[in-house]
Amino acid sequence: MNVYAVAFASRIHGEGYYRQAYSYVSSVLRVPVYPEVVAERDTLKKAVEELRGSLPLAVVLTGGTSGLIQEFASEGGFRAVALLAQGEHNSLASAISARAALESRGVGVALFHCGSFSDGNCAAAASAAVRVARGAGRVLGARVGVVGSKPRYADVFSSRLGWTIEVVPAEELFSAAESAPREAVESFLSRVSGVPGFELYRSSLEHVGGVYYALRRLSEEKRLDAVAVDCFPYLVEHRVSPCVALALLNADGFAAACEADLYSALLMLVSRELTGSSGWIANATHFEGRVGVFSHCTIAFDIARAPSLVDHFESGYPVAVASQLQPGEVTVASLSRDLSEVYVARGRVVRSGFISRAMCRTQAHVEFDFDAEVIPLVAPANHHLVMPGDVVREVKSVSKLLGLRVKEYSKEA
Repeated sequence: MNVYAVAFASRIHGEGYYRQAYSYVSSVLRVPVYPEVVAERDTLKKAVEELRGSLPLAVVLTGGTSGLIQEFASEGGFRAVALLAQGEHNSLASAISARAALESRGVGVALFHCGSFSDGNCAAAASAAVRVARGAGRVLGARVGVVGSKPRYADVFSSRLGWTIEVVPAEELFSAAESAPREAVESFLSRVSGVPGFELYRSSLEHVGGVYYALRRLSEEKRLDAVAVDCFPYLVEHRVSPCVALALLNADGFAAACEADLYSALLMLVSRELTGSSGWIANATHFEGRVGVFSHCTIAFDIARAPSLVDHFESGYPVAVASQLQPGEVTVASLSRDLSEVYVARGRVVRSGFISRAMCRTQAHVEFDFDAEVIPLVAPANHHLVMPGDVVREVKSVSKLLGLRVKEYSKEA
């Protein structure tokens, strides 16, 4: 779903003023902006028709606009609206009124505000509003592929988020992998040849290269926003893990989740917009004091630090990815099974790598500012997405647009 900005103003504040403010906002927003300021009903109707089917970013230039914004959202049938307001000309006052009214009607709303459009100090707020709106826009109405059988919970994604789920039987995809063109497999091998362990697992990586080719072709041909792969049937049948294929796909800008995990695929789409990477799916493995240990057998190469190729944990089959993570702040998130809640926390990676052979191969010790032992007691799921940097505030705002309640692990401790 595309993000499109539209500005609202009241004529009582003066056309000269709000057109100057509109000019500034148009220059800093990195999304298309509707070419007219909505200050009357005729313009509103035209804007609704132009923006229908998008996620609107409503720029509140002045006060006296709450009613216009509500009418715009109602007539357009928009399920989510981002708001950007300023502290002058009663802009924020109208934005608050609009937010409260829209939320009471079940519309997802995220509000951003700054000091003044007139003195040009609102670029940071505008940038945050765009990132968050794009994060939600990537999720709403997404086309997502599932390799394997349709998960029993898949309908909740269609009903709550408007997803189209394309189910591809595992045998169909893996047949395509086995018949992958030789040049495609060689290209894959060349790209991973510099990773330590490559020569040891080269013959197995021939198979994985075919999986990479088949998944990439599937994503491109069906124009998928994300793909979730039920890895274990392939692992059992071929005695090879597709972990490296997923690591490279995610590094290439795709959102590719393992274990047919649509919840993680959703968070990966959000992470891609907020951080520039699809993040890291991880098991919640061990918690003691303020430290949580997360682990998984793959990680996107673009966020991997000193990766190497090793055996897969449970099976002992080739090929998994063991890697360190960049030290520093991360955001950890997990979704409830009914898509009503997201749990989130900020932490710091204090140790990572292939530390223990008794768990999945990429491991990260994350230190929190609260008793981490509460996480396994309240976590909505095992899988968590670990995103680079502190984007807790942005994740919370995206969740509001998606209609999810936000729970912070720190407040459960």
